[in-house]
Amino acid sequence: MLANFVGAIHQPSIAIRVPGDDTAFVPGDFPKIDFIAKGKVQGKLRLIHGTDDDSGLGMVSIRVWITKENDKDGVAISTRFSNKTLSVVLDGPTAFSALNIYHETTIQLPRSVNYMQSLSLVAPNTSFSGENLENLLWDNVRCSLTNSTIALQALHADHLNLHTSNAGISGEFEAGHVELVTSNASISTKLRVHEAQDGKQSKVAAKTSNAALNLHVDASSTAQGLSMESTTKNAKMIVGVLLGRSNRPSYIHNTSSNGKIEFNMDASQTGQPLEAYAKTSNATVVASIMVPQSQPFKGTLQSSNGTVTGNLTEAFQGRFDVSTSNGSAIVEGTDLSFDTDKKNNKHGTRGRGHSNLTVSTSNASASLRFYPAGESLAESSTPVDVKEKSHSNSHSLTSPMDHFLLESEVSLPGPSQPTPVTVYKHRTTSMRFVFVDIAGPQATATIIVPTVVKDSRGLPHTLEHLVFCGSKNYPNRGYLDSLANRCLSTGTNAYTTEDYTGYTIATAGRDGMAEILPVFLDHVLHPTLRDDQYVTEVYHVDGEGKQQGVVFSEMASRENSEADLLDLGLRRLLYPKSQTYYYECGGLTAEIPKMTNDDIRAYHQKFYHPSNMTIVVAGDGLQPERIFDTLIQQKILTGDNQTDADQAAAAVDLIAEMDLSKGREDAPIMSKETKLTTRTIHFPSADEDVGSIGYGWVGPSTFDIKTMVALDILFRFLHETSASPFPQAFVERRNPIASHVDFDVKGCMDTSLLLLFSGVPMRKKKGSKKEKNGSKADQNDPASGDEDKEEEEDDEDEGSEGEVDSEDEEEEGDDGSQCEDEDEEEEDMSDNESTKSDDDDAEEAQDLFEPGYYHKQVLTVFRDFVENGLSDPTEMSRIIARHRTKINESIEDDPHEAATSYLVPDILAYAYLEKDKSNPASIGTRSNIFTIIDDLETKEPQFWRDLAREWLLEPSMVEVCMIPDSQLGKTIKATVSLKHKALVDSFGTEGLLKQATMVTEAVEANKVNMTPEIIATMPAIPDASKVPTIPIQSEYVSIRQEKQGESRPFELVQVVQTNTFFTHVKLCLPLTHLDEDLRPYLVLFQELVFQSSCAIPKYVTGEDNAEEIVFEHLDYQAVVTLVSNTLVSHEAAVGFGNDIFACSWLSELFVLACSAERSKYKEQCQLLLRILMFTVFSEDRILTVAKNLVTQTMELKRDGADMLAMVSTRMTTPVRGYELSTKYCRKTNTSPMPKAHPAQLESPTPILGNDMAISVFRQEKFLKRVIQELKQKSDQVPKILAKLERIKQALLQSISDVVANSKRNENTPVAGFAQLGVPIGFGIGSFAGTESDNPVKTLTDVWDEEYALYVATSGLALRQSANLLNSKKRKPSEPFHQQQDQPSIRILKEELEATIKASHLTLEDEVKEAVSRQAELKPFPFPRTPYRPLARSTDKDAAPSSVLIPLKSITSSYLVSIVPCDIVYHPESATEENHLDQFATVLLCEILSRSEGPLYSAIRGQGYAYGCSISVYLWTAQMAFEIRDAMDPIKAYDAFLDIIRLMETDWEATVGGQFEIETAMASQAYQTCMERATAGGALSWVLRGAVRGYSSVEELTKSYHYLYKVGVEDLKRVYNKYFKQFLNGREGLTTVLLTPPSPPEEIKTHFAKYGIDFKEASLQDFEIEPTYDFVSSTSTVSSSRLISPADTTPASPLSSSTSSLI
Repeated sequence: MLANFVGAIHQPSIAIRVPGDDTAFVPGDFPKIDFIAKGKVQGKLRLIHGTDDDSGLGMVSIRVWITKENDKDGVAISTRFSNKTLSVVLDGPTAFSALNIYHETTIQLPRSVNYMQSLSLVAPNTSFSGENLENLLWDNVRCSLTNSTIALQALHADHLNLHTSNAGISGEFEAGHVELVTSNASISTKLRVHEAQDGKQSKVAAKTSNAALNLHVDASSTAQGLSMESTTKNAKMIVGVLLGRSNRPSYIHNTSSNGKIEFNMDASQTGQPLEAYAKTSNATVVASIMVPQSQPFKGTLQSSNGTVTGNLTEAFQGRFDVSTSNGSAIVEGTDLSFDTDKKNNKHGTRGRGHSNLTVSTSNASASLRFYPAGESLAESSTPVDVKEKSHSNSHSLTSPMDHFLLESEVSLPGPSQPTPVTVYKHRTTSMRFVFVDIAGPQATATIIVPTVVKDSRGLPHTLEHLVFCGSKNYPNRGYLDSLANRCLSTGTNAYTTEDYTGYTIATAGRDGMAEILPVFLDHVLHPTLRDDQYVTEVYHVDGEGKQQGVVFSEMASRENSEADLLDLGLRRLLYPKSQTYYYECGGLTAEIPKMTNDDIRAYHQKFYHPSNMTIVVAGDGLQPERIFDTLIQQKILTGDNQTDADQAAAAVDLIAEMDLSKGREDAPIMSKETKLTTRTIHFPSADEDVGSIGYGWVGPSTFDIKTMVALDILFRFLHETSASPFPQAFVERRNPIASHVDFDVKGCMDTSLLLLFSGVPMRKKKGSKKEKNGSKADQNDPASGDEDKEEEEDDEDEGSEGEVDSEDEEEEGDDGSQCEDEDEEEEDMSDNESTKSDDDDAEEAQDLFEPGYYHKQVLTVFRDFVENGLSDPTEMSRIIARHRTKINESIEDDPHEAATSYLVPDILAYAYLEKDKSNPASIGTRSNIFTIIDDLETKEPQFWRDLAREWLLEPSMVEVCMIPDSQLGKTIKATVSLKHKALVDSFGTEGLLKQATMVTEAVEANKVNMTPEIIATMPAIPDASKVPTIPIQSEYVSIRQEKQGESRPFELVQVVQTNTFFTHVKLCLPLTHLDEDLRPYLVLFQELVFQSSCAIPKYVTGEDNAEEIVFEHLDYQAVVTLVSNTLVSHEAAVGFGNDIFACSWLSELFVLACSAERSKYKEQCQLLLRILMFTVFSEDRILTVAKNLVTQTMELKRDGADMLAMVSTRMTTPVRGYELSTKYCRKTNTSPMPKAHPAQLESPTPILGNDMAISVFRQEKFLKRVIQELKQKSDQVPKILAKLERIKQALLQSISDVVANSKRNENTPVAGFAQLGVPIGFGIGSFAGTESDNPVKTLTDVWDEEYALYVATSGLALRQSANLLNSKKRKPSEPFHQQQDQPSIRILKEELEATIKASHLTLEDEVKEAVSRQAELKPFPFPRTPYRPLARSTDKDAAPSSVLIPLKSITSSYLVSIVPCDIVYHPESATEENHLDQFATVLLCEILSRSEGPLYSAIRGQGYAYGCSISVYLWTAQMAFEIRDAMDPIKAYDAFLDIIRLMETDWEATVGGQFEIETAMASQAYQTCMERATAGGALSWVLRGAVRGYSSVEELTKSYHYLYKVGVEDLKRVYNKYFKQFLNGREGLTTVLLTPPSPPEEIKTHFAKYGIDFKEASLQDFEIEPTYDFVSSTSTVSSSRLISPADTTPASPLSSSTSSLI
């Protein structure tokens, strides 16, 4: 026998046959098989019947892979024969290297064997599947697995016990007794129950949690009846039961919580009493039961907060009780007698039998219907689905469903349960409705209209805008969005792609969806499309000769951006002119004026036929019949509601319009002359430092899902992490040639593969002159080539007149680009780099945009993979596992978006490719994606090499090079000016007056017009508290202990349980105690964590039994791979909402967070803390990361929205005392200011944040200097490394150390905290469960274990232990884990304990008092310093409050004005007025900013700007008015101030009355519901509440009740307090305006009338330099501690990441 097996790293798989040749194993002699796997192993186990074997022997074969050299000695396989049992044991190691043993075990039995006694499987992380089992019978099959699936077909046994956890059970089984148990995963099986051998009644038990249960049981062949128990929670249950004639009663019990139950049963032939119930909570129950004939039936259908519907056959004879609260009770049928007949309670009898039925719920409807019985399934010779048959029997009355054909049913994949999808087709119009059952509060609908273009005028985009202006049945503008708001929504929206237009709506709960969808559909089908609507919404020339219009403004701001130009450039090389993908569907500004409103009407008539449309509706407990009924009642889909043109129009031939018949034979990529087609495009930029390069290939057919999934997986391997081949070759190198790599499958009908490189350095030889507007027309404009020759000549003429003069050249660099002085400084730095290698010189001199160079580098990566394949044969299995997990993550994060993205390709494929439209649409083909992934997991390495060769290496490809041009912005502006002049001349004075009149009349005609008669028809606002929510439970766990607690920087853990498939860990560690010289390194630190090497210490026992610490050194590639394999997501960042150089709020904290599959929770905690504690910072990694960060600063400074956020943050946040300040630095009084209100949530002393430390204005020069020092290998390099290490040490300090060091720095100390997000029932404590140990204890235990190792091996600890230091001769300042010369250190146990004890610093007397107050330092509510502006100063050197910044990279303007607005109060001390102020302020912002509201109508509706809003940011205490993509910022701001003024003199005309207030309330209620619609949202919502001082979910939820108490007087009160501040530009107002180059002087003079005195500035004026960075070792430095001012205020909320109202 084979007793032991030792594998080797990267050896091919080795098959082991058990038994060996020396033992005969005959299945008849050994009918019992036991397979046991021990230790940390993973793998697959297959059971196969029907395999021929010449020797007549059964076989067990095991293939084992071992991926770690250290593990091979720990692997053993043993076999034993005893008591007619073959036992096979696979024993893996139990050391830290988890799951490094992978096995594939096959149990094969010959065809001659048809009976076996038992099979027992006990194996962790091992899946179980079977093949050809139809003719094999087992007495007992038992398996106990963990974290692995069970998938068996046609398994026959008498007793069947299948147990697993965190994985699904599926298949078809036949048995006498069945027990199926799992957790956090679905059960989906078909069971056939036969007579049990023990003569007892058959028992079926199916149990899971947090996942769906789908069980179909056929018990028609057993005479013993059935006892059945089905249980799940937080998920849907579908149960079908068929009972045959029996001699004993049956009991069918179904229980769920927070999950819908669909229960269908045919018991009509049982001839015995029956007890059945279906009970759930917060969800729907739908039951269809054919009850026993002439036998008692006892039933219960019960829910809370969910609709309950019962359909029973008329064989029911007895009493019924249908009751509800806050809902209606309905009973329908014949022979009914009522004792009680009330709206919410109907109690009575049917006939005179002894049956009893209870139907009950609360806050929803309860209904009971009796219908005539049809054919019993038990009598049918043809197998019929119980659910389908019961539904058809219960559907006996005429209903809206008769107008629709049920076309198909399918299930999409989900992380814990499948997502049911049902497709209906309208019998008359052929419009399709796709209903997707998604749990949670949100309901969404997307109306999908296939649309095709043949030019770049933007017809589908302009029509998309006009649809919202009114419809035939609802012509009044504003009706649609007002109704949407009142249905608990923020309004309707839409988007346009190259091959379809999507119209979207989202509501809280299904009731609102049933109200709004028919009205929305009427707008899409029957828009008014008036000429005056075209004027305001699309395009017009105003009375001043300016081109305006909402669509025109939008495209003007986008069409010259780097991203849009690259996208269009690639498409024009990948597709022919005959296809829609060649054109800009949004429209180009040169083409939009060539379009007319008649063109749009014709386009609508052509494409917007009902037969072309599909509506995807998703939500919880959707009621198709309700939506259909409304459509029928309003005649939306009937001829009565169509115009003559509608009735005459036939559906367009979409196949002909798409014109895919010729394929891409005329596309540039199909050129036979070359395999690479390339184009260069210039784009406007403030600098000329970095560009981008994109590549494209022809992709697979849209029907070839398997290849598309395989390519997705392949590119995940090639580019996802910094250890992947493409980042290694392009990004993670000493001289990066890109800052980021991305991949996309463009899912068109003819798909394309895209590979994009951003941040590509523009390298020129020294002394070479930068190109100035050197691009030709065909290079600079991807639109060239499809317009006529005359237009091209016009464009060239305009370009020639826009040459840049010498004055323009002198201005170069004013907006942040490199000026000549900086260039000279950089050259000086380069001259001083004596240590740079020749290779580096050559590499840095290489022009990356040299023809062919970059393409060659790309092919090198592909060729290396094709020729050499994977270095590790198991690597692709890990990539596939991660791909599967990331799909689950995307579904959990946004299930509605995920479902729609799965369905749209099928919808479009049917529209454009299916010739016979009478065929059913194949919608839901992506439902088998996980099956495809499972199949791909079996592929050999050669498959992936062939895939790369076939699709990427050998085919033709296209290349687009994007070149930044600092002068192009001025050229574009000059072209616009010339066009403006030409229009003025063309119209003349009289013509311009007519244009002004036309625009005025159009604006008047398009004002929101909600008459009292219309308002009276609007529905009442639903109660948002009745909307179903996902379960959220939270508690605070104190972890403070006398000893261990001192080693942790947090003493409080918030545990949140909700519907999540993953476990989430978030550590929020304080930064206020950080030494000031370390703060500039925070950006580097956050980017290096998770991206650097690690040296992980472990305990081992030496030969002399003394304990040693041995380090496992992992290079950064190994760390990245380990993180990718273990974690689903991870983050290391300063503050929340971090976007590298900015964060939304709480920059006083360092956030370390990750999520993982729940089975990996402990491993997740270990990895997170080991990376924090044992990361090793190296020069090469710092240099690479710093270079990439510098590139990102350059890209960031090109974006108008990002720079608006950066500058406004800079303007509203004081710099620290140690930073050199310019005239644009804000200085404040350092003494604390009294609270404006006693209840305000404000720290008694100011909090020091890190917004300026991480700002791009601080970081750009700092990072460049870091790069210089590292390249020169100066004496600063050890200091850079040491400072990064000191940040790590500071993050690990205990709370007492935090208090002490904060006191020393004169900073306000803050406490850290942790948040754990876990699935419902995960862990123990007040939320009891059985899945794992207490998650809090697991986290703290891991922290204590790892921190003990950190202390024992760090310089900090060693300084306190002289004996240890002397014995090992180590430098005190050098941590052990960074000493590469000696990989292990022997430390005796008693020495270790002394070291750890000595590591706690002795506190100085002056801070003992502060430390004694440690017990009072709590994280919640978190201390906060609200924004307070400076008083206006007459000092000419004072910081200006308003700045105007011309940017060469933008073609439209951006503006923000900020005023203070502090409305955050402590929940325990706030008065009712305080609460009302908060909600009234938010509500008034909503009223002003909502779609079709005052700001929308006055600014966007006039064409002054594409976007505008007024928002309040609670935490930072700021109110901001913002304008985005403005063509006329002067008129936009005028319109805003007019509204603010009119609010005082004519409130109702401006703001509206009660109707507008209620409508805005409903919109806010929707946003409140959506904050917690997903697991991630729930975690953020609970944390934001805790930070503000709310101690429980219930208390936080209750606070939202104040929203409905807000009245007009409250709104007027906050208007006077806060909104009127915008009228006083000289006091408390901060304004930033970004414009294209050379702004007119008129801007300054006009805004000065409002007290806004703009100072023109450049981005360079905002740069910050500290006094002490990179102090030379020869310099004399003061020994005094650097103290920061004590009143730094939080940053502006306008970060480039999305801000939240907290």
